[in-house]
Amino acid sequence: MKNKIMEFYTKSDWLKPVLGFVGLFILATIFSPVSSKGTIIFLKFDNLSNILRQVSEIGIISVGMTLVIITAGIDLSVGSLLALSATLTAFGIMDWQLGFALTIIVALLSGLLAGFINGVLISWGKIQAFIVTLAMMTGARGFALFIADSNSRNIGFGDGAAPEVFKVFTTSFIGIPFPVFIFI
Repeated sequence: MKNKIMEFYTKSDWLKPVLGFVGLFILATIFSPVSSKGTIIFLKFDNLSNILRQVSEIGIISVGMTLVIITAGIDLSVGSLLALSATLTAFGIMDWQLGFALTIIVALLSGLLAGFINGVLISWGKIQAFIVTLAMMTGARGFALFIADSNSRNIGFGDGAAPEVFKVFTTSFIGIPFPVFIFI
């Protein structure tokens, strides 16, 4: 009997990651932070839902980064360009009243311009991708901070803000945040 279980375990490629995940979940449950009242803090549904929402954003970015890494490249500026386009989007809609469509175009063009500059410096300028994207990372993050004047903006919905139809991106379906479905 023991040999059949071991044989099943060694031949099942899918079982090892599943058991690893189950083991990790059990460890997380055992060592999960507990409040002074004895309730589990970390494994609450709201907290896990928030973690899923945050991880999905990083996952969407990592899909593009995978293509860069497969081609033996490196791009350190991705996170800062995300911050820059998010800053341009928030301020374009809420402060500068550019309208939703123009704001999206401006945010996309900022990423396109940064990618073009990176590409030109790497391919025609023969500068190492690490150096170029490190400089772009610093410049994009600095420009985002300059635009925001170190303040934050929340994007609202309705008149003078994002259209109501985009409110779906802040909702959940069967308890799973909508950005997770975009990532998958």
